[in-house]
Amino acid sequence: MSTESKACPGCGAHFSKSDTSFHRYGVASSGCWQAFNELLAHERETWSYPEVHRLVIDAYSVQHPQNIELQNSLGISQRFVDASVQSVWIHLIGLYFALEEKRPLSEISKLMDQALKGGEGFEPLPPPKNRGKLTHREAPLTKDLEVYSRFAWKWAEDAWLAWSEHHDKIRQRVA
Repeated sequence: MSTESKACPGCGAHFSKSDTSFHRYGVASSGCWQAFNELLAHERETWSYPEVHRLVIDAYSVQHPQNIELQNSLGISQRFVDASVQSVWIHLIGLYFALEEKRPLSEISKLMDQALKGGEGFEPLPPPKNRGKLTHREAPLTKDLEVYSRFAWKWAEDAWLAWSEHHDKIRQRVA
């Protein structure tokens, strides 16, 4: 017996078709958000959040960008729409620091905070049609931190590359 599924409007991963509700920003199905929170719980219980947690948060976030048309149709408040626009920027900046500048993951949150204080607002970046081949659905729920870390780096790189048309804007923002 096959189970029908429906793609998350963000990452495209499939979850139960009966899951028709959305995360409060309107950019992830509730099944997707629940599965992601289960992954985070695994991280916390297994390693008290490993250093690669930074990559996991950034990769998931850029795979769930603003979808203004959907958000408006769901009645999502403007402050959440604006927050989802800013989220794409800030998490792409995090990936930039990790993957291009090779900054220590433990320093990236502070660098992201500095980018947020950069003054001007964030315009919506049109999301790529393909947001990457990997999603949190492929994350190994292992106790082997090395295996999990390799996946997190691959996922982060995949998500970053999906947004390649906006890399110059990210670099300019950071500069």
